[in-house]
Amino acid sequence: MVHILHLPSEILNSIYRALSNIDDALHLARCCTRLHDVFEEQRLEVLRHIIQTADHHTYDPHLSEEIGLHEYFAREMYTTPEIRLDPPHRKALLSAYRASIQPSPVLSGETVWETVVRWQAMRLLFDLYCDASVQESYGQSAFRFECDGNKKIIDTDSPFPPPSGSVCVGFGSLGTEQKQRAYERFYKALTAYWWVVEWWWSAKVDVHKDKYNDCWTRFAMAEELRDLTNSSHAVQEYMDMVEIDDFVWSFLARKALQLTSPEEWMAAWDSKPAHRPLHRWCQNGHDPWACYLPQILQYLRPSSIIELVLASQWASSGDWRVDRAAYLLHLGAMDELYGVYEDGTQRREPAKALIHFFEEGPHVGILDLYRGTGPDRLAFPAHVDLTEEERMMFVAWQVYRTEAWRWDARGRVFFQDHGSSEELLERMRAIVSAHPQQIFLRAVILRFASMAPEYDRF
Repeated sequence: MVHILHLPSEILNSIYRALSNIDDALHLARCCTRLHDVFEEQRLEVLRHIIQTADHHTYDPHLSEEIGLHEYFAREMYTTPEIRLDPPHRKALLSAYRASIQPSPVLSGETVWETVVRWQAMRLLFDLYCDASVQESYGQSAFRFECDGNKKIIDTDSPFPPPSGSVCVGFGSLGTEQKQRAYERFYKALTAYWWVVEWWWSAKVDVHKDKYNDCWTRFAMAEELRDLTNSSHAVQEYMDMVEIDDFVWSFLARKALQLTSPEEWMAAWDSKPAHRPLHRWCQNGHDPWACYLPQILQYLRPSSIIELVLASQWASSGDWRVDRAAYLLHLGAMDELYGVYEDGTQRREPAKALIHFFEEGPHVGILDLYRGTGPDRLAFPAHVDLTEEERMMFVAWQVYRTEAWRWDARGRVFFQDHGSSEELLERMRAIVSAHPQQIFLRAVILRFASMAPEYDRF
């Protein structure tokens, strides 16, 4: 057998191109001078090939475009506290950027390097997910929708634990390939969520023709997300996104905001007159932070969450100094909330909250499983259009989420592999069968919703 170092450069290039993970390519290149030299000659092409073919990089090209749009728009619109409504100017800015994006089957070098940096940087969030002390705190934390009688999230005041440096049992029990696969799933779900955050921001600041062709259609975006999910594991991928929301946004970001002075964040939000102070919407006795927190979370990107998590460790001693209004301004949170019409008026009807989009995500995977994912697949229907079997699977997911998720999935999602969507749903159905009363109540609620003249479609 010929030693790998004696193989011609052409074959070594083929070996690099057969890899599906950036880390594998970088590790191989560090083995010796010969392999490093071959990699350096074709580095951009090797990394481009991995990103274009690996399933966990599905969202990266789309995400890079949306991030680029935000930065392009922010340079023009978010440099001063006063943001111009000016629909023609907004439309020209957005159109100019989109026109500059030339469709190409080959990723640009800029997109490749952005993806490599993102792949390495987001590992910090995964390391926190795998840390033993962080995992323990996360497992005991409240869901975002769990509030006390004053609408205050139950565990808001509990401290954020410093990482222990030791991996949790779930991650430690995995083999090398399983650990790599765990991060690939985490990364794909994270970039999917990030892409949706960017998409929603652009819908909120865009100029829409009229109320029949407005940002509500953009907010729905179910078809766009469906096109990028892996059809054989769609339910699992949507559940991965739910776990990402729970851990990154509802746990890490929520804790970081709480530890960096909620009062100052609320004051910063209220500094924009168009927003109107959110505390006016809170009922007497309710915690006003419960009104502000969901709004701010919807604008946070993973990069800003990492920054806030790091800052929260110093904020208590007064070492973190930041202009929160300027911070929110750059995120886009001080711009229009629901979109602008061509006639200069603003959309006043709020869209469904981002958290509901992901909580209902598994419904899309379930529907595609039952009805197929081909080009002629049906659009996501109102609940009145569901068959009885589809309706009961929707109920199974809702009961699983509220009754079993905490002990069966939370903190372990990326360490488990339940196979195909069919196998995952069968397992879910078996687990929720232990909660017949909840199944009955959810089924009644869902059937009642189907009788309504209109239903908020996904």
